[in-house]
Amino acid sequence: MKYIFRRLQCASPPFFVVKSNAMQKFLTLLLLFAPALSAEPWFVNRFDEQCAHCHVNPNGGGIRTEHETSDRKVDGGGDVRYLMSRWIRHAEGNTQKTWRTFLMTVDLGMRYRPFHEKLNLVYEARFLGIPEDRVFDNTFRTATTRSFYALVDDLPFDSFIQAGIYRPLFGNASPDHQLLAQKITSYALQGNTRAQTLRFRAVSVGVSPHIPFIKLHWIRKNANFENDESEGWAFNMGANVETLGASVDYSFWQHKNQGGGQNQDVKLQSLHGGFFLDPVLLGYEILSTRRDDRNFELRKGEVQSIEAFLRFWRKLYGTVNYANANATSALEAGKARQWRLGVRGFIGTNFDLGLFYEQLRERTSLQETDDRFVVSQLHFFF
Repeated sequence: MKYIFRRLQCASPPFFVVKSNAMQKFLTLLLLFAPALSAEPWFVNRFDEQCAHCHVNPNGGGIRTEHETSDRKVDGGGDVRYLMSRWIRHAEGNTQKTWRTFLMTVDLGMRYRPFHEKLNLVYEARFLGIPEDRVFDNTFRTATTRSFYALVDDLPFDSFIQAGIYRPLFGNASPDHQLLAQKITSYALQGNTRAQTLRFRAVSVGVSPHIPFIKLHWIRKNANFENDESEGWAFNMGANVETLGASVDYSFWQHKNQGGGQNQDVKLQSLHGGFFLDPVLLGYEILSTRRDDRNFELRKGEVQSIEAFLRFWRKLYGTVNYANANATSALEAGKARQWRLGVRGFIGTNFDLGLFYEQLRERTSLQETDDRFVVSQLHFFF
């Protein structure tokens, strides 16, 4: 699998225009300190290296880093996603249609190494896009903390210690919150299907000497909610066979929340595996979720997901996703089925462009909905 790595250099400024002078200065500072990127084809994390190969955060996502050790005391980076979508919903004889084109998210972060290259202090901000905001004024007033943590890495056996506010790794994590498995995971963890800013106060330790890995997480509070008193733990373990391009990993998550009059008990499990045989990649995940709001009701469900990718020309990939669940995305009793077909490609050194057609059908004893999307997403990172 190592031959699919290609070193990419940061060369392009953000494509959007920001009217705020303060924001312009901040972006300029980030670009000055941003390292040369070592970005990978989007599936490499699961089938060759662990998340820390390309991200500062060993749980994946956020600021990217160089493969080699950098001696810079301050560096940073960013991630921008621009979305264009056509949505049609059929329900109970009615049809709704929506066309949206907007700046979906902007993540900006900085890393500081105060006195030793193994100690990292990281802060990342997230700006959530507003579909009606075409000039981004209101979008850049919605800044939230995406993560804020201290990390000691590159310890013996490629181990690390991490503490602060962030999202611990669980399952086959994807930044695409529209996938059925991500919607159900989000609902189980925080009671809604949109988890763009999900983060916890946590402490993590991990060991990943290249092939096997294990990560343990102690969870103390969901930082999204003021009165949350979540306490729990999670772990991930897995291994891969690099010569075969195959991997398998298992994740477990459990936390309880007694804060703000809540009485919640949440449990999740995920088993994921896949293999890469050029030019085809195939993956499978089974996800089990349980959210017991003892003051109200018990919600649970299982999702089976299959993903397939075909590299048909250079860095262009055809994609197929299929998911089937014995509950809706809000973990209501019923059924859900999702199909997605699309094309995804890397343009230049810092752009990832995708075009997808998606259908999501959900059925309960009371109603049935049929949602269809045509989505184009431009992803820019530096």
